[in-house]
Amino acid sequence: MPEFNLVAIITASAQTLVAGVMAVLLFGFFRQYRKDYLWHWTLSWIALAAYDAISALGIGLGVHEHIPSIHPVRLATAITSGIFGYVHIAWLLFGIYELLRR
Repeated sequence: MPEFNLVAIITASAQTLVAGVMAVLLFGFFRQYRKDYLWHWTLSWIALAAYDAISALGIGLGVHEHIPSIHPVRLATAITSGIFGYVHIAWLLFGIYELLRR
């Protein structure tokens, strides 16, 4: 079972890296074209990177430090990552709204 948890941490870390690369790429497009939807999508990918990073931290605390799920630190990582997940969706939808509004 620990191998599966290690794979989950590596996967979440890789997703964080990819989300960060997408945020940098979209920020470059925003600087060049100055469109509002690109800014919202950049913020969306930053929120996704934060969600993935905090999720990986929570999984890592559970696997390597053996902190139980009801510990306040694990609960804080779960709540914070959930908030970033919803913020990611909101900014993505705001970007779509800006694109369709034009």
